[in-house]
Amino acid sequence: MATHIKDHYQIGIICALHTEAAAVIAMLDERHPKLASQKDDPNDYSFGRIGVHNLVIACLPAGIMGNTPATTVANNMKRSFPIKFGLMVGIGGGVPSKKSDIRLGDIAVSQPTGSHGGVFQWDYGKTEQGGEFHHSGTLDKPPIALLNALQSLKIHDINKGIPLEDALTTMATNNPRMVDEFGYEYQGADEDQLFQSSYDHLAGETCEDCDVKEAIKRKARKNTIPRVFYGNIASGNQVMKHGITRDRIAKKEGVICFEMEAAGLMDNFPCLVIRGICDYADSHKNKIWQPYAAASAAAFARILLGFVEKQEVTDTPVQQQYTIVPFPRNTDFISRDDIFQSLDDLLPLTTTYQTAAIWGLGGCGKTQMALEYTCRWQQKTSGSVFWVRGDTEASFSQSYSEIAKEAGISLDLKGEDLLLAVQKWIEQLPNWLLVFDNVDDLRIFKMVYGHQSTDPSPNPELLRFVPRKNGIVLWTSRDNSILGRLVDHGRGVEVRGMSDQEALRLFQSRSGRPRSEQQPSDEESELLNLLENLPLAVSQSAAYIRSTRSTVKLYIEMLKESEIDQSELLDYEFSDVHRQSDMPNSVMKTWIISMKQIAQESQCAERILRTIAYLDNQGLPFEVLSAAGGGGFKKHEILQAVGRLIDYSFLQTQITVEAGPLVYQEHRLVQLATRQALTKANQNSKFSGNAIQIMKSLFPDGTHETWSSCRVYLPHALKSISWKKADGYEDLAPGLLGRIGRYYWEEGRSNEAEQLQLQVLDLQKSVLGEKHPDTILAMANLASTWSQQGRSREAEQLQLQVLDLQKSVLGEEHPNTILAMANLASTWLQQGRSSKAEKLQLQVMDLQKSMLGEEHPDTILAMANLASTWSQQGRSREAEQLKLQVLDLRKSILGEKHPNTITAMANLASTWWQQGRSTEAEQLKLQVLDLWKSILGEKHPNTITAMANLASTWWQQGRSTEAEQLKLQVLDLWKSVLGEEHPDTILAIANLASTWSQQGRSREAEQLKLQVLDLRKSILGEKHPNTITAMANLASTWWQQGRSTEAEQLELQVVDLRKSVLGEEHPDTILSMASLASTWWQQGRSSEAEQLQLQ
Repeated sequence: MATHIKDHYQIGIICALHTEAAAVIAMLDERHPKLASQKDDPNDYSFGRIGVHNLVIACLPAGIMGNTPATTVANNMKRSFPIKFGLMVGIGGGVPSKKSDIRLGDIAVSQPTGSHGGVFQWDYGKTEQGGEFHHSGTLDKPPIALLNALQSLKIHDINKGIPLEDALTTMATNNPRMVDEFGYEYQGADEDQLFQSSYDHLAGETCEDCDVKEAIKRKARKNTIPRVFYGNIASGNQVMKHGITRDRIAKKEGVICFEMEAAGLMDNFPCLVIRGICDYADSHKNKIWQPYAAASAAAFARILLGFVEKQEVTDTPVQQQYTIVPFPRNTDFISRDDIFQSLDDLLPLTTTYQTAAIWGLGGCGKTQMALEYTCRWQQKTSGSVFWVRGDTEASFSQSYSEIAKEAGISLDLKGEDLLLAVQKWIEQLPNWLLVFDNVDDLRIFKMVYGHQSTDPSPNPELLRFVPRKNGIVLWTSRDNSILGRLVDHGRGVEVRGMSDQEALRLFQSRSGRPRSEQQPSDEESELLNLLENLPLAVSQSAAYIRSTRSTVKLYIEMLKESEIDQSELLDYEFSDVHRQSDMPNSVMKTWIISMKQIAQESQCAERILRTIAYLDNQGLPFEVLSAAGGGGFKKHEILQAVGRLIDYSFLQTQITVEAGPLVYQEHRLVQLATRQALTKANQNSKFSGNAIQIMKSLFPDGTHETWSSCRVYLPHALKSISWKKADGYEDLAPGLLGRIGRYYWEEGRSNEAEQLQLQVLDLQKSVLGEKHPDTILAMANLASTWSQQGRSREAEQLQLQVLDLQKSVLGEEHPNTILAMANLASTWLQQGRSSKAEKLQLQVMDLQKSMLGEEHPDTILAMANLASTWSQQGRSREAEQLKLQVLDLRKSILGEKHPNTITAMANLASTWWQQGRSTEAEQLKLQVLDLWKSILGEKHPNTITAMANLASTWWQQGRSTEAEQLKLQVLDLWKSVLGEEHPDTILAIANLASTWSQQGRSREAEQLKLQVLDLRKSILGEKHPNTITAMANLASTWWQQGRSTEAEQLELQVVDLRKSVLGEEHPDTILSMASLASTWWQQGRSSEAEQLQLQ
């Protein structure tokens, strides 16, 4: 036997099933020994000869069927052998009709019919309006050599017949085991039943239980020789097993057979499809006819090859593969499997015309993704790949000229004639992929924003020259609006930042650092986080570190030094053979191009981008973006502008819940690039000032009702005031800082409020001077915060200064002066100096009466404050009388449901509770609670406070179980409304602990009191009066548990702290001394206890 090499095999046969391949091999005149496979070719081949033709035979892997696997097997074969054309031989589902009396065991052969080349993909297309499915795309015809052979065979058939029976008999004689054990023989007319299209198969592997009345009666044939039918074969990625659908498609498209592999071959593997009929493509499928149908198809293939002239095979050229890509494959490419999977889903391995787009922020790796995809696609398909720059009309034309040169197209053609010639040449190729890279200005391809453009040049509309047959067009763009403009919606893949692991691998690869499968170092994690895993920024940093022999730590330090240092590092250009040499290779320059594009299209979008660069990059509400766009734009225009920023990936939508607020985020590095561009244009202060102005107008006053809005705007407000060189900073910042401080104060975040108020005070002093009313007001606000923090002595000193300044600047009877007196009185009351507080409050009340009248709200407030002082002094009768007056005045002036009236009711109830009149106090507190609920809702702080007060009354009444239940509700509400660390939440925990102490549950009470003490220490500090109270309460529990030594130690601390913080004469100090004396009595130290009690 002659020795054969790979070049001897120019005809390939592909089968889907082992049953089919066995039949083909049985038809060989001669088997050849196996040849060694290429290392990248996983196919398993059989070799042999029929007549004068050497054949290579491949079968799809076991259990795998469909167009895509068939394409893969064919492409592998083409890479390993110089295949001129081939045959697809196997089984299929026949479509009987009045025209074609197809029976099981017959043969269907693909032949160009109607608008199809012999095969079409029946499940590829789209559902159009009205629900009708429209098939799209056309597949190539079989090669001329095979069509000529087929024509000769058909002529021979008419004259002498096709010797199929001889071929089948020879196979059975030479391979009796195939017949005896595997059923490669005619199965009999009784096993060939065709049912009505509308009759579905019943359960079971055979049709024994199907209704014979539904079977179609057909005329018996004279012999069992298979008949051959020619026409269109419908190929799909799913099995056809529905009679009505089968007939509908067959009638419309002229189909004689359904199968699952041929569509994956026609354009890329020139071949003829031969199918033995094993069923009728309906629900009555079974496998008993498969071996014989495979044998029939193999027999026809053997006979057909006898009509193929060997010279015609020799003369048929091998399909040429073109690779016109300006870059080599990136061997260090970091695969992003999710994106490739999306591309594979959009672009299955079929030669039907398809398009898709890769889009995303500049620097996210679109070009590299496209480059790797072309390499993988060509490896799978052996098709041609082309690369065209789409950034400008000139680069587009240059790329087409390079293709024309490779294709041998006359260079005498110029302009549009050349572009059209290249388009047509690519379209005639059997299988191709064309990448249009950097298509960021869609206007040069199609009129999109031409009416807004300032560019007077005519639109070239290059889309006219994009090929539209037999291949794939893949676009890359920064502009998301390419979807719907140049490709269909839903045919895009967005590329974002890398995953942490992908970014780490890229950084280690490019920087020359040793690769590790372990977790990244702390420095690597920090760097990648700063760069937000953006591929171009990661590559830049790696290239810089590699070229300068720097360290990650040093690079991070430089990144953090200043914005100028950051921008210089991110503007670093590095060489990369996988990018165009004349395209920017830094994130800064890349984004500047997109910014210029936006500026040409939309002034509104440009203003938004420039302004939000000075705000936080997360959680940007639509209201902020609307204000940033400036006046004169309607809502729909703002939305369009925001949409363009999203299209360029400068913005992303964060929340898209139906009916929810529109919230956006911006890449942090995009903000940096924007600011640097504005700095170079001397517009930094303008737009940072614009940001502060917007936040000052949007940030609420900080009252509870506005807290949700405050939380949304807070990060942006804080960011805006960090730009101290902004236009109008000194005028705008104090007002905004004051609003933020008020919000912090209301939320119980006094430490943060203090920091802002100190900033405001410094600004006002430097800009307005120490005696300006606004400066004095800033001092007063700071004093109130110190008072809230328990720093009453510091608060008092500042309030005394405020009072002196108000008197000298505004006069003693000015409202602000009187307010300063009232605030000072409140501080003295907090210090336990009730006599001094009372005197000042009497002055305040007299001044208010004389200045404003007895019924003015401020006068009534002064009366209420004085009543509170009398309550603290134990003068409950006098306090009650004054509180009754306050309540009556507020009812008559403000109405019964006014918040101030309800507050007066609550204050009166507290006095009744103090007097031991718990029943009356309870009734009034219930009224207060109902009123707050109806006016403010169940979760308002005033409502929750009313619940807490009612719980205290029940506790006083000995109704500890009810009190406990209500206190638990109060605690849950405070946690949900204010958070676990708010002072009011902690107070609720303390109150619950007191209830448990009363119930004798001292262990549980102790745990809760320890929690309260820890929270107050961490939030308020060790010397805050509330912290000291928590220590005293814990000591009381220890005393209750008989742990007098531990209680004594804590009580000693409490006494010392209260003396230093509140003074020796403060009621709380005296109370703590009395508690210590009680402990000493318990310890039997009566002399010491007596001495302390005398003090």
